[in-house]
Amino acid sequence: AELGLDYDAQVKSLANYEVSGEDGFCKVKITEPRKAGEIWIEGEGIKAYSSPACTLGALAELKGQGKKIATAYLFDTAQGIKLFASEAFYASVTKDGKADIHPFLLKKDAEAAAAAGGGKVLGFDDALKSVTSGRG
Repeated sequence: AELGLDYDAQVKSLANYEVSGEDGFCKVKITEPRKAGEIWIEGEGIKAYSSPACTLGALAELKGQGKKIATAYLFDTAQGIKLFASEAFYASVTKDGKADIHPFLLKKDAEAAAAAGGGKVLGFDDALKSVTSGRG
C-alpha cells in the first residue's frame, strides 16, 4: 500500500519473476537473471543490477550518497537461490585479466571457488570495499 501497489495483482504477476531490465550503475541490459542483484532503497523502490560486482558497486555508491538501504539481494553462484548480500561469502577471483566476485551462501562453496580461481574469500564489508566501480 505504501507504494500504491495492488498486492494481489503483484503476487499473480510475480509467479515467474526473474530480475530484468537495465542496470543503471553498469549501464548494461540484464541478460542473466541468476547472476543479477537487487537493492531495495527506502522510499525509492527496487533497483536491479546485472551482476554481483555491479550490485555491490551500486550499493557502495548509494550508501556513500546517504541513501537508506532496506536490503540487497544476490543469487548464490552454486545453488541459484536468492540471498541477502550482507550474509553472503564472496569468492574474489581474476578471470581473463579481469577481477570478478561471486556470492555464495556457504563458506565452503566460496572457498572452493576462490581456490579454483586463484582468488580469496571475502566477507560482505571487504567485498564492498573491493568493488569500487562496475563501470568501464
